[in-house]
Amino acid sequence: MAKGDCFVFLDFAFNQVPAGRVIIKLFLDVAPKTAENFRCLCTGEKGMGQLGKLLYYKGSRMHRVKGLDVIQDMSEIPRENDIPQGDIVICDCGELKPGEPWCLEENDGTADVYPPWPNDWNGSVDEHLLTGVIRDINGSGHIFYHKQSYQDAERKYIDWFIEKSSKRADNSFMEFRYNVLLNLCAVRLKLNKNAEVIQHSSEVIAHNPDNGKAFYRRACAKLALKEYDGALQDLKVAYKLHPNDRSIRNTFEATKRKRQLYLNKEKLFYSRAFNNVH
Repeated sequence: MAKGDCFVFLDFAFNQVPAGRVIIKLFLDVAPKTAENFRCLCTGEKGMGQLGKLLYYKGSRMHRVKGLDVIQDMSEIPRENDIPQGDIVICDCGELKPGEPWCLEENDGTADVYPPWPNDWNGSVDEHLLTGVIRDINGSGHIFYHKQSYQDAERKYIDWFIEKSSKRADNSFMEFRYNVLLNLCAVRLKLNKNAEVIQHSSEVIAHNPDNGKAFYRRACAKLALKEYDGALQDLKVAYKLHPNDRSIRNTFEATKRKRQLYLNKEKLFYSRAFNNVH
C-alpha cells in the first residue's frame, strides 16, 4: 500500500439481513481533505457534529446506489419516489489497518465460508474445487430456506453458480446448475420476484422439457401475476408429467376458479360500462 493510502469498509444489511462488505481505498495524498473526512465518517472518531448529529456512517440508510455487486444488488430493491421500500443500512463501518484481514468471507455457521460475491473470490476455478464450493453454498441455501429466511436463502443460491458456471459445458456441472436454478425459483416465489422465476424456470424448461417442477414453479409465478391462461397451460404440462402430485392438482383447480372470477368481474365491468353509454 502506497504511503498516504488507507482502506475503509462498509458492511450493508437489507431488511436486517447481512448483505456483504464493500472495501474502499482512499487516496489521502491525492484528495487529502475529502479522503480524511470520509475516513473519519467511517470510524466515527469525530463524535457529534455542530448540529448535534453523530458524524458516523454506521446506522445510515442508503438512498441511491449504483455499481459493484453488493451495491448493484441494492439497486434492485423496489423503490417509491427513488426511496427504497426496504431498509438498506450500513450496519458497521471502519478503517482497516495495514495487515488487518478484510473479512470478506461468510461467517454464518453454515458450510459456506466463501465471499458473498464471486468477483471477490481469488480462488482457482478448478472444476472439482468449484463444484464443491457451489454445493456448500447450495446446502447453506437449503438451511436458510427451511428457516424461512428467504432473503438469506436467495443470496446463497445466486452468489456463485450463475457468475462462475455460466460458461461451463460439463454435463454434470450444468445439471447441478439447473437444480440450483429451481431452488432459486422456489425462494423467489416466496419473495414475489415472479418475473425472475419465469425467466429461470424457462431456462430449465429449455434444457429439459420434461421437468415438471420447472413448469409448476413457472405456473405459480404466472398465477401471481394474474396470467391465468399461461399458468393453466404450464399446470397442464406439470400435471401430465406428475399425475399424482396433489399440489399441482390443487393449484390447477385454484387457478381455474381465479380465472373464472376474473372473467366474471371483467364481464360485469364491461356490462356496466356499456349501460352507462346508453
